[in-house]
Order: sequence, then structure tokens, then C-alpha cells
Amino acid sequence: MDRLLRPANADANACQQRNSTARRLSELGYIAQIVLIYWMAASHKSIQGWFLEGSAVWLAFHIDIFTWPAARQLLTFPALLQLFSRGAYLVQWAAPLLLIWPSRSLIPRLLGVGLLLSMHVGFLPFLKLGLFPWVSIVCLLPLVPGQLWDRLVMPRPSPRSLPTIYYDQDCRFCLDAATILTRLLRVEDCALLPAQSEPTVEALMREANSWVVQTADGSRTVEYTAFLHLCAASPGPTGSAARWPGAPRWAPASTGWWATIAAVPGGCSMPYAANPLPSAPGCSRPAPPPRSC
Repeated sequence: MDRLLRPANADANACQQRNSTARRLSELGYIAQIVLIYWMAASHKSIQGWFLEGSAVWLAFHIDIFTWPAARQLLTFPALLQLFSRGAYLVQWAAPLLLIWPSRSLIPRLLGVGLLLSMHVGFLPFLKLGLFPWVSIVCLLPLVPGQLWDRLVMPRPSPRSLPTIYYDQDCRFCLDAATILTRLLRVEDCALLPAQSEPTVEALMREANSWVVQTADGSRTVEYTAFLHLCAASPGPTGSAARWPGAPRWAPASTGWWATIAAVPGGCSMPYAANPLPSAPGCSRPAPPPRSC
């Protein structure tokens, strides 16, 4: 009875609080694991060889099965290798401390992650460590503060400036492919409309055997040019590359694969010229509802 009389949003608030607590505990557990890994690794290193004498890296570079040619070149610079040894030892002690530094500023966390990333990147040209440096780098990326990722992400363009994508309403795969492409390019606000909704667009789709992309100024393009216009609307480096004057020269030699987002009878991915027969039973699908901005 108490549950029935409880306000409807009470359970939602309690669930949200539990999820928030669980998320914070998982974040703390992840950070604690990373910190303990580096501190345990540092505690098993000899302070004599790594810090006082600084000969650890020099000795490691003498093991041929673990070194690249660049490491052998550095053997003639023992003072530099001493600096590498002492630096790696100090980073494994100090950088984890910066990860858990009690401060509202982003600088300690960024400095700690930057030091650890620099250490692992520095291994790559000299030591053959397999996947170890790459796995370590991937594990450190979640520790980058979210505010920094927010600043790196480019703002999405206005829906009014986005193109419109026309697909074959009888081809479910065509709609799915266009939807996936808009999400990958971060232009989800593009209007996805069936080409059969406009006779002129349908005629162009059938003639070119391709999807049709209508730009914001009203021009209609097909095949690779349509893909290029869609990429140009994407924020970030993808859009910059697509807007580069030399981009049209990158068109693939064969454009037959554009038929995967083309007007295809009954939803079967075959060009019109190669598929003059009626669609097979079960191949045709009902037209999905149009999605607009």
C-alpha cells in the first residue's frame, strides 16, 4: 500500500540517485585500479638501478630482442638514458598521485594523464613491447576530464543548413544505411525522406540508380557527389576534408556500390538494369514513415 501511495516520481528519483552513486563508485574503482597498477610497478623497481644510478634503461636497450634500431643509437648517450630512467621512475610514482589530487582544477588530472601518456608513447620508438603501450594508452584516455572532451567536440550544424537525403521507400536497407551514415557524420538532424514523395526526385533516383541528396540551396546530387555534400555538412575534420577543393578528385573508380543506397525494386540490392523482373515474394517491405528535422 505504501508503494501505491508513493508519488510517481519518487521511484524515478531514487533510481537516479542509485545510478549516480553506482557511477561514482565505478569511476573511483577505475581510477584506484590505474593508480595501484603504476604504484605497484614502481614499488617493484630497484631504486638503485632506476634512480640512484639511472642505468635501468641503458641495460634494457642492450637486450636486442626487445629493442628497435633507434634504441641502439641512443646507447652512445648514457647521460640521456640516465635521465630517461629517473624520469620513468618518478612518473610512475608522481603521476598517479596527480590523478587523485583533491582539487576542482583540471590541471592536476591533465598533468598526470599527460605524463603517463608521454611515458608510454616514448616506449614505442625504442622498445618492442607488443600491445602493452597501446593498451595502456587506451586505459588512460577515460581519465581525461569530460570538460576537455566537450571543448574538443565541434558544435553540430543548424538543421536549416543540413541537406536532405532521399532514399527508396521499398528498400529498408537503404533507410538503415542512410541513418547509420548520418550518425557517423554527426548530422542526425538531416531530413530522411522517401524519393517517391516527389516525382522529380524519384525520376532522378531511377535514372542514376543512386540515392539523392538535396543541399540547403536546393540543388540535387547523386552518387559520390551526394556523399561529398553530406560529408561537407559534418562538423570537425571530416567536413573540412570534404570541403577541400581537391576532394572531388578522390571519387572511386567504380561507382556501382552507390546502388546500396539506390532505388532498388522490392528492397533487393541490385541495379534496375540487372533486375527487370518483379520483386520476389517477401522481398518487398512497407514504406517506413518519413523522418524530418
